[in-house]
Amino acid sequence: MSDLAQHTIKQAPSPGLGYNNDDLISSCFKGCACTACAVVSIHVISSLLLQHHIDTQATAEIPEARPAPAKLPDLVTQLAAALQSSQVLAALRLAALETLWEQAGMEPAGDAAEGRSGSSSGAPGGSASAARMTKAQQQALWRHHAKIVSVTLGLWVKARAGEVVFPEERCLPPERGVPSGLQMARVSARTAEALCRLSRGEGLGGAYPKPLVPSHAVCMSLLGHAGTRNPGWSPAEVAHWLEAGAMVLAMAGEGLAASMDAVQRLQPGPCDVPPPHLVEVMSAAVGRLSQASRCLPQDWCQTGAGREGVLARLRWARLGAGLDRVLRLAYLAALQASSPAASESDRALAGFLEWVPMTAFTVCTALDLAPLAPADPEAREALGESGAISLTYAKRALGLALALEEQGRELETAQCRTGPRTLSVQQEARRALSALQLLALRQRQQRRELAAAGRAGPLAAEADAYALQAVCRLAARVISDSAEVPAGDRPAAPDPLAPVPSRADLSFFLNTCLLYMTDDAQAPADRTAEAQILARQPHRLLAAGCKLLCSDPDAGPGGGSSGAAAAAEGQQLDAAGRIKVAGMLVRSLTALAAHPLLTARVQRWLLQLPASGGGSGATGRTTAAGAGAPGDAGAAEPAGSLRDAATAGAEKEAEAEAERGCLAQAWLGAMRFLALVPDGGLSAGMGLRLLQAANGQAASESFRCLAQKFLPFTNGHFEDMPRIAVLMDATRVLLGSPADARRDAQAVLAAALPPPLAPPPEAGIWIRLRVCGRPGCCNFGAPCEAELKLKLCGGCRAVRYCGRDCQAAAWREGHKERCKAMAAAVQAAAAQAAAAGT
Repeated sequence: MSDLAQHTIKQAPSPGLGYNNDDLISSCFKGCACTACAVVSIHVISSLLLQHHIDTQATAEIPEARPAPAKLPDLVTQLAAALQSSQVLAALRLAALETLWEQAGMEPAGDAAEGRSGSSSGAPGGSASAARMTKAQQQALWRHHAKIVSVTLGLWVKARAGEVVFPEERCLPPERGVPSGLQMARVSARTAEALCRLSRGEGLGGAYPKPLVPSHAVCMSLLGHAGTRNPGWSPAEVAHWLEAGAMVLAMAGEGLAASMDAVQRLQPGPCDVPPPHLVEVMSAAVGRLSQASRCLPQDWCQTGAGREGVLARLRWARLGAGLDRVLRLAYLAALQASSPAASESDRALAGFLEWVPMTAFTVCTALDLAPLAPADPEAREALGESGAISLTYAKRALGLALALEEQGRELETAQCRTGPRTLSVQQEARRALSALQLLALRQRQQRRELAAAGRAGPLAAEADAYALQAVCRLAARVISDSAEVPAGDRPAAPDPLAPVPSRADLSFFLNTCLLYMTDDAQAPADRTAEAQILARQPHRLLAAGCKLLCSDPDAGPGGGSSGAAAAAEGQQLDAAGRIKVAGMLVRSLTALAAHPLLTARVQRWLLQLPASGGGSGATGRTTAAGAGAPGDAGAAEPAGSLRDAATAGAEKEAEAEAERGCLAQAWLGAMRFLALVPDGGLSAGMGLRLLQAANGQAASESFRCLAQKFLPFTNGHFEDMPRIAVLMDATRVLLGSPADARRDAQAVLAAALPPPLAPPPEAGIWIRLRVCGRPGCCNFGAPCEAELKLKLCGGCRAVRYCGRDCQAAAWREGHKERCKAMAAAVQAAAAQAAAAGT
């Protein structure tokens, strides 16, 4: 009877859509104490009734087509007797799930990794019945599929969680040699895939005209019991739970995107709040993915068994695309909530989704999703699984950097001191920076691996450049704005929910960005590398690092026991932390100064400006000490001939004047304060010697030679230590008293960051990277950046814009002056590529 029941239910094309008889149904499950058993019985009997009706009609039309159907009362009687057996009920539940899988175009048996031959029309007659379905019937069919999940996986999940008293072996027939946990994970993944296929119209002849998302209860059935903090899954179970989460996430993202009217707009604005169950489904899916990712062994990314098979299944599930879609929806909701016309519902939705960016980042890093794909000469170059996610993070980071610039450091610092755990620009910027830092690092590492294998294409170079520009610009702003926050108003340890980053966070942000910049500065010199380095605004990043080095000057070196206690609690940098930051600052400045194409600019940044009446002591002392030979306190500022030498080969004179001396005061104050730190004299001496050489009576070539002498030492080679010590002896005249050094540090903290540099034309060319070229673009109204309606600039054909508003804004913000130069750079790059190809 079990085989007959399974065969019968799997042959029914669409149960619950027609013939019904309450008396016959009630006679079948008399004595069933379990509500779930009764529900299964109803669906089984409905299938039998419908199948009997179809067979009767077919026999009447074509008698020879099939044998005469059995009498309905006999079938019901036999079924009623069989339904009293728990084994039969378990077999019927499995048959119902297998029917769902087959209707979705999947193979009826085998593992979830097998049989992925694409979609099909499903069960026999599925395409024809789908074509005749009304909207009400489509909804009824979807509800039927949802009920199948509820009375099978839902019952099993509740039984395992102890919410219902029901033996697990009675939920579904146990598989021989397979643990029940693994069987549940496998069945959940296959069922989630089936529903995902059906919701995309890939089964039953496209029965569903638009994405349909299961309810929160069905979603929890597909994802298992998400309330368990430590489920104790095996690696094989984790793989299937990841796949189930990816499938549910795809359904949730597509359904949520379809329900939000603002997704179709070019600019964010108020819109109807999506149905709450869609947000709940998405929340559960992302949470399950994060939970499963954390259950992976630490060495899984390197030596995990079956890793490639798991990643293959996740690629099929489009995990990267699903995470990117949800990430963009979270950013879109945040932008809508920040609108003056936002409603309480908009703000509530943004608050509910504010944790999504960090969770998506957790999944990407735990699974080590590749941001880049190897270049194939015979195919178009594309991004990897997490490439679109990194691009979305980078785009938002640029927008946040500009938002912080507009709001000003004073307003943001005052907002942070109140300490609310709410979504603010400063807090969102910190989270975006935390995620983008590690994603950019992973992208840089993979690009090097691909380049070593000869598989790195121009798209990889553009993606790497875009992400690093965003990281460095946002890091400079976040570090600068957070440097003045008192020690008592910041967390003692890294806390993603804290409104202000800890000093450990800021040090990590700075060191990572400086590491990128230093490595590129020590690479073979060319115009493209020079342009990419300058586009990251290195002078602002170095100035922000000086602020971090000078943070908490009264409680810092020599500041008493309160400073030592705060350092012990992690609220401020201790001596080792300051030395580490200073070492990276000196190393980066030395590498930039040693770069043949950047020497003149770095020297120009360090030139001292004449002291004005009533100016700070730091400025006046800087001018006196920085001129002429060591100890010559009365020497004047650099002569005009030296200025001409320093600015030779630079851009326009107006731009050179704007950046002249932009780093000098911050650098001098930071190095003087560093000299108070125990064991900080070495880095302070090298930093002051570079400042002194930049203002000496010498050309930029001599300044570069000094930087080249310091560079091996900053990289850890100490063979030339005696000669380096002699060079630094001349800097003692620049040191002041401890009180003067602390006043200088206060002046560094109070000063604003230097203005941004105009990026070189070569740094803003995004030919292969599909992204809106306007920094600060807030258009996240598409599942991914590449699906925006991007159009090339007609003048330079080097950058795309998502609409007229962004194009007009970019034109006003400087593209008007750079358009012709970018066009010339594109032509030069094309000619160079053609010459290299020949």
